[in-house]
Amino acid sequence: MSLKKIYFSILVTSVIVIIASMFTGTKFIPVSLGILKEMIVDWKIFVPAIVCAFAFSRVKYYWLTMLGCSLVASMVVQVFFFSVRAGLYIILLRAFCFLVVVYIIDYLRLIGKRK
Repeated sequence: MSLKKIYFSILVTSVIVIIASMFTGTKFIPVSLGILKEMIVDWKIFVPAIVCAFAFSRVKYYWLTMLGCSLVASMVVQVFFFSVRAGLYIILLRAFCFLVVVYIIDYLRLIGKRK
């Protein structure tokens, strides 16, 4: 399976899970999406995600590196811009937001790449 197909299947699966959660009445995913919508436009997550996505694009374990960068960036943003005391939920949502931005950048880069 090609990398484009894998990325596309992840995208389709995510959309199906989001739509299914809205129809089944599950509140966790829509509430989390509302919080993510506010976080994704914030430069404090968007800019480090772009920098890390391009800086580590040639690393062997790319997604493992991005996972580490997302957790570190999330904790740094929480400590420097918000209160030191934060729940694990918010830190993990911020890290997930970071990974979503990296995923979008990587998918667009993959689509634009010529064979």
